[in-house]
Amino acid sequence: MQVFSKLFRKFFHNESGWVTPFSLLMMVVILMMGGLAIDYANGLRVKSQLRAAVDAAALAAVIDLPDTTAATAAGMAITNAYFPSERGRKSINPSDFIYGFVDDTTGIFVQGAAPTNAVRVLAGRDNSRGNPLATYLLGIVGIDELEIGASAIARLKSNAKCDNGGFFTNGMVVGQSTNSFFDGFCIYGASGVSIQQDNKFGVTGNNQGIEVGMNNLGTARPRVGQSQEGNVNWEKSLEERDYTLQWPGKINDIINAMETATSGSIPGFLPGNITSVLNVMEINGKKYKLANGTERTLVENTLYIVSKTADFGSGNTIKNIAVVAVEKIVLGGNTIANNVFLASRTDLDVASNSTIGPSNICSLGQYDSYLLSKTHVKIDSNQTMRGVLIASTLVISLQSTHPEMRGVHAEAGTGLTFQSGSSGSVTSNFYGCPNGLATVYGPGGLNEPGVPPNTYALIQ
Repeated sequence: MQVFSKLFRKFFHNESGWVTPFSLLMMVVILMMGGLAIDYANGLRVKSQLRAAVDAAALAAVIDLPDTTAATAAGMAITNAYFPSERGRKSINPSDFIYGFVDDTTGIFVQGAAPTNAVRVLAGRDNSRGNPLATYLLGIVGIDELEIGASAIARLKSNAKCDNGGFFTNGMVVGQSTNSFFDGFCIYGASGVSIQQDNKFGVTGNNQGIEVGMNNLGTARPRVGQSQEGNVNWEKSLEERDYTLQWPGKINDIINAMETATSGSIPGFLPGNITSVLNVMEINGKKYKLANGTERTLVENTLYIVSKTADFGSGNTIKNIAVVAVEKIVLGGNTIANNVFLASRTDLDVASNSTIGPSNICSLGQYDSYLLSKTHVKIDSNQTMRGVLIASTLVISLQSTHPEMRGVHAEAGTGLTFQSGSSGSVTSNFYGCPNGLATVYGPGGLNEPGVPPNTYALIQ
C-alpha cells in the first residue's frame, strides 16, 4: 500500500507536463459519453416522431381500403400536413405504402395478398432517402449521421355480423333436410327458422361460427330443448337477435337507375367494366333483338335495358354484362356466368347445373355477380355459386342439391326456402367466406345502410 501511495503522490505533484495527453484522452472520453447521451436522446425523439407519423398515415390510409390509390393519397395528405420534410426530403413517400392481407387467426401481414384489408407504412431518416439524422457531438469521433426507421401496420375489419354469407328474410326461413353449413354461414328469419332433420351446422363439436338467428327463439323448429332430430350443432347455433336486411328495399331504386342510364351516365354501382348502354326489345340466347326486329350478338361491357324478356338459353357462357328487364330474366341450364349484374321487375330464374363465380372468390374479397328481382328469385337444383349476391323484394327459393354455394348472400323481403340437400352421392354445401365479401363498386356504389361501420386498428 505504501508503494501505491508514493506513486499517487508523485503523480499529483509532478509538473513535467506528461499528464496533459492523459487529460486530453479523458476529455475525449467524456465528450464521447456526453455526445452519445445527447445524440441518443435526439435519436429517440426522432424515432418517436417517425412512429407517430407511420401510425397516423396507416390509420388514414386503411379507411379507404380496398382502394389502394385513394388510401395512399389519404396517407400522404396526413404526412404532408403534419410531418414536414427534412433537407427537402420526406420521411414517408407514396412507395412506402405497402398493401396486403392480415388473417384474423394468425395476425400475420402478407404483402400483396388478397383481399386487401391492411396497409404497412414505412418511414425513415436514412441515406437512401437523403435525409439521415445529423449528430451533434458524435461527429468528434467520426459519426456524423444516424439512420432511423419506423413502420406500422393497420387493418380494417367489418363489424357487420353475418357478413360471410347466408340466408336472410323478414319472414320465415323454411329448410328441408341433409344440408351442410360451414365457415360462419348465417341463417336469419325474423319470423322464425324451421328446418327438418339431419342438417349440419359446422362439424361435430364445432359450429364454426354458424348462426341461426330470429327475433324470438320460440319460433325455432325444432324447438329449443327438444330433440334436435339429427341436426348437428343446432341449439349451439341458435341466437335471438335482429338483423336489418339491406337489399330488398333497394331493388326498385336500382332498377330505376339502370333503366334511365345512358352511356354518358352509367350508375356507379355497376361493375367498372360497363362502358356502354343499349336499349333492346329482348334477349334470346347470345343474341339481342332491337325494336325493329334486327338481331345482333351480345357484346361484353354493356348494360342492356330490355323491354321484354331476357332469356340467355342453355349451355351458354355470359360474362361482363349488366341487364335490367321489365319481364323475366332466365339463365338456362348449364350456364356459366362471371361478373354479371341482372335485375328484373318480375322473376329471375337460374336453371339447373349452372356455375356462377370463380373458385377463388374468398381470396378476391368482393362479390362476383348480382341477381335481383322484384318478385321471385328461383334457383333450380345442382348449382355451383361463388360470390353471388341474391335479393328479392318478395321471395327466394332454392331447390335441392347444391354441391358448392360459397360466399352466397341471399336476402328476401317476405320468405326464403331451401330444399333437401341430398341426391344420391351429392349433398348441398353452403360455405361462408371467413373474411367476408364486399360490394366495392366506385362512387355511387351500393353501400349497405344499417351495417355498423368498419373498425380500424393498428396491429404493429
